[in-house]
Amino acid sequence: MKKVIFFILPFVYQLVTCQNFELNSSFYKQMDNFFGEVVSNNRVDYLYLKQNPADLIEITKTIDNAQLGDKSNTERLAFYINAYNITVIKSIVLNYPLQSSEEVPGFFDQIEHKIAGKYMTLNDLENEVIRNQFKDPRIHFALVCGANGCPPIIDKCYRPESLEQQLDGQTTIALNNPSFIKYNSGENAVSISKIFDWYSKDFGKNDGELIQYINQYRNEAINGKSKISYYDYDWSLNGKLKAGSNAIAENSSSAAPSPANTDETFRYFVSALYKKGQYELNLFNNLYHEKRRNGQPEFNSSSTFFSSLFQFLYGINPRVNVGFDARFRSVAGNSFEVDSPFEVLKFPNTQATYQDSSRFVLDNYSRIGLTAAGPKIKYTPFKKQGNISIQHTLYIPLGNDLDGGKDFQDEKGYIDWNGFQLWTQIFYDQQLNSLFSIFVEADLNFENVGKDQAIQFSTPLSIIPSYFPNNETTIYGIINSSPVWFNLIPGDDGVRSFNPFSQYGLGIKYLFADKLQIEGLVTTFINSGSDVGRAATYNIGIRYIVR
Repeated sequence: MKKVIFFILPFVYQLVTCQNFELNSSFYKQMDNFFGEVVSNNRVDYLYLKQNPADLIEITKTIDNAQLGDKSNTERLAFYINAYNITVIKSIVLNYPLQSSEEVPGFFDQIEHKIAGKYMTLNDLENEVIRNQFKDPRIHFALVCGANGCPPIIDKCYRPESLEQQLDGQTTIALNNPSFIKYNSGENAVSISKIFDWYSKDFGKNDGELIQYINQYRNEAINGKSKISYYDYDWSLNGKLKAGSNAIAENSSSAAPSPANTDETFRYFVSALYKKGQYELNLFNNLYHEKRRNGQPEFNSSSTFFSSLFQFLYGINPRVNVGFDARFRSVAGNSFEVDSPFEVLKFPNTQATYQDSSRFVLDNYSRIGLTAAGPKIKYTPFKKQGNISIQHTLYIPLGNDLDGGKDFQDEKGYIDWNGFQLWTQIFYDQQLNSLFSIFVEADLNFENVGKDQAIQFSTPLSIIPSYFPNNETTIYGIINSSPVWFNLIPGDDGVRSFNPFSQYGLGIKYLFADKLQIEGLVTTFINSGSDVGRAATYNIGIRYIVR
């Protein structure tokens, strides 16, 4: 609620007073004072701004509503550079405490901001406005994205009357910084920032032209035949603590030194989408084991499902991803004994036998097979809410008589639905602070859809709080409830029924070098049926991410 109030009040004030926001000398003096107050040693005091936002609010109002119609190119460029840097700071303050802007889904490419009366993302401001209109490579050493990998932020604003000198100065500082340009003359090798890779077209057509551009500003020229490599970008926050800040806040977890959130260590958020060309491969293995009493005091029967779900998701653009899923299953059931939950991992394929044909009671059945596969699409429905996404998946049944009920004299046992399955999943992530986040998933699933099929309808809801002891590790809990309606559209002899179940559990994820994430999860079920004595799942997942 504080985040909303923080920026709603200025807009209300603007509407009431109908202010005219001018880009005059007093505005640039106001920005100079602001940067001088909150920037020290090329770091920003975000904690101080969180506690004292008044100056930031005033500057933001002018940036939001500035009129640029009669401004020169130099005035416009100075304005846009300051607007970018201020908007990054504003966005970090709104979500502070955090360790990196990457913790905020859609920080650069989905969340829109009002800049001179127009709504745009930070990427739009940088690429469509600044780079596209002004075509000056020096802007890359003035625009600061809130990360330690950026060129350093200065403690003053960019002014139209001194913009040329400021851009030249910042470019010279950056390209002579041995941490930014790592040149080894003895080995004819130079390691440079990813900025030169991401925006290679701005610096020349090839490596030779890139080195030539860099050498314009260097005291020690780089050999034109040097081998170029790009070191990993450091996305950890360029923040600091300010002496005299509120003592309670300083003693909180946000004041503790933050582990680096570099290009190798980012936090995975389910709601976030991949950019164009990025993708993930995910293999999630679920072992469900259920023991039943069947009216007896002791457990006397069991069923086990091992499901291996392969998922692929590919970025078309930051708002639309596509992919496909495929499900392999091994199932086993025993109506008169309790089997080990790991018996199903032997992947048996045993014909069922009847012990009581009048009640269709099966004994010792098992099946294996690839049971369903199909396409999916994931998208963000709201431009300004990058932490909300929706995914639709259509599962197409593979195989015959998957539910085992076509011929009761040749019972195979259930392994999956005979009909199509259409899943709609709504994802929401919310970062609470640098250590905690919460994830909510609400689903609307139709299962067993098709001719002469009795449709099942379910509405699972999951709440997952997460704790991040570091950027590689996520410890999380899960609470899930899944109301299920059977025979939603039954035949003449069908009967509607309702069977809700709930589960809770604890899991852990670990991310290796930004690419490979492993996950383990154990859950316990709370079922309403009296025949079910105990049910649990054991889960292992492996996700490979290409960013």
